[in-house]
Amino acid sequence: MALFKDSRPSLPTSSEAVENRYIRRPIKGFGEQLRDSLTHRDTVMMIMVGTGLLTLILPALFLLLVPSSLTYYLWASRQKYRLPFKTPINWGGTDYGAPKPGGRGRFGKAAGILYFGQDEAGLEELWIENGDARRHGFFIGTTGSGKALPLDTPVLTPNGWVLNGDIRPGDEVSHPDGGSSRVLSVHPQGAIRAVRLLFADGREAVCSEDHLWHVRATSKPGLTCPQALPEEGRVMEARDIGILFGLYGADLDMTVPLAAPFTGPA
Repeated sequence: MALFKDSRPSLPTSSEAVENRYIRRPIKGFGEQLRDSLTHRDTVMMIMVGTGLLTLILPALFLLLVPSSLTYYLWASRQKYRLPFKTPINWGGTDYGAPKPGGRGRFGKAAGILYFGQDEAGLEELWIENGDARRHGFFIGTTGSGKALPLDTPVLTPNGWVLNGDIRPGDEVSHPDGGSSRVLSVHPQGAIRAVRLLFADGREAVCSEDHLWHVRATSKPGLTCPQALPEEGRVMEARDIGILFGLYGADLDMTVPLAAPFTGPA
């Protein structure tokens, strides 16, 4: 085992340190930052209370301050609320942080599924949607990156088969290696496109297009297997399996590993 000769931490010197303003820069323009500040509930409360106190101190400004404060309050209350990134899917409704291309005033539905934590300044939740999670996630296996199944799909558990829609956090489900795994959280995916995989033994599986499968492929004699599929196989999305089958058809034998034998209620 290797040992470190010096256990003191190696910290950057003053010349190597970087100022915070260069590490985290705001992506919003000045106008957007000003609007966010003016529509924050704390700002609205301070302005309304300050206006009331100023009116008591200087009654002569009543006709100026009251209409101005009411106009400001109506403007601030009509602003569309949005989280820093995306709105979680279980909130439902429209996500004003997801504008649709091609026109102003059009927004997508709430679709956030991956929770990052809270914003340091406003303590608002940080969520990203399925596409961002798959493209920008740090590792495969994040919520929404390949595990979406229909709600009526049977899932094997140590106590027998349970519908996917009835699975709850804390439940135990059977693992392909023969053991079991505990469900940490459940994230509804909403209505999404699905594909159907048919197997040679007559069984079939319905899953989302981005569901992940470990696939091995062998080519017929005299044919060359695609370089993208090494002998040990690779993890592929369900839609890519369909594309591969469409290109090669019966010239390519594709298989997925079988789960280990399971002993328990059927």
